[in-house]
Amino acid sequence: MIRAFPKSRRRRFSRSRQRAAGAALARSHSSSVNAGVGMEKGGPNDDWAILGLEPGKTQKKTAVDDVIRKAASISLERPVGKTLKPDYGLSPAEATVTMVTGTSTITGVPPKTTATKVIQIGKKDGDTNNYFIKADGSEYVVTAASWAIDPLITKAMADLIEK
Repeated sequence: MIRAFPKSRRRRFSRSRQRAAGAALARSHSSSVNAGVGMEKGGPNDDWAILGLEPGKTQKKTAVDDVIRKAASISLERPVGKTLKPDYGLSPAEATVTMVTGTSTITGVPPKTTATKVIQIGKKDGDTNNYFIKADGSEYVVTAASWAIDPLITKAMADLIEK
């Protein structure tokens, strides 16, 4: 499961991209409108599904797939240092994205082992319009393009289901 938690909760980066082959995804933002949207891969077609989707509602496959793609490959712009400065908005984070990843060789069967990756998302840099982010396990704070981060923190459940 990939989870993102609001402010109360909470790799070494290359300039190009970090890749995560997701087994599930959930995310949230400090706004209550889109807090706690979770997604999980599985089912008969091994598709992504929104957790807690109301009966009778249908998800927008393209919208869900877009959020998953953005979470799996976040475009990084530049490292800004190892010190958490208040200007970064990471202490506490504005939002977090938690990804539980793993590999299974059998379609529809959960992986035997998983790894959890947490990405803290801070404020937007006023000069570049990029977000400050930090991944657990990394000592670096980096910036990431807003076009890559915005869908992770602004899409609400209503954006992911058919009208």
